[in-house]
Amino acid sequence: PVMSEDFELGLGNWVSTGTWNRTNAESYSGEYCLTDSPNGNYANNINSICALASPIPLQNVQNANLQFQLKRSLALDGDNLIVEASTDSSNWTILGFFEGSADWTLQSYNLNSFIGHELYFRFSLKTNSYGSSNGVFIDDLRLFLNSEVSTAVSYTHFRAQENPDHLVCR
Repeated sequence: PVMSEDFELGLGNWVSTGTWNRTNAESYSGEYCLTDSPNGNYANNINSICALASPIPLQNVQNANLQFQLKRSLALDGDNLIVEASTDSSNWTILGFFEGSADWTLQSYNLNSFIGHELYFRFSLKTNSYGSSNGVFIDDLRLFLNSEVSTAVSYTHFRAQENPDHLVCR
């Protein structure tokens, strides 16, 4: 991977609003992971964001894929986590939308529509005024880029010919 973030060394590559931080109460691997609520349940009426501090250049790239492990416990009253990406940090595209609860699950996103630009990336937690829960836990974030351009092209030509007994390819 071009980028690998396991949150073991802090949040130096991230900027956030709200209470986003590391926790060692949960993790997929290692000791730490990222969470929106490191001190227990999240609060009501929250719109907090944790975003990469600097964009990732996706110029001269053929394929881009983002993966991370996600565990979530969100109140079923409208609270959600949104995973977003942007090329200008103003207009955001939703990659993933999560509600409810689930154990650790690998999330994977094709980012090819962002190739040729800089990639901004963020997690956004939105809660309403009704209930709260333990929140989200994110670990082992990886960005895979493939910049190999193949110059070798091979063509295979087939010509089908009807035959009463079988199909012959030449």
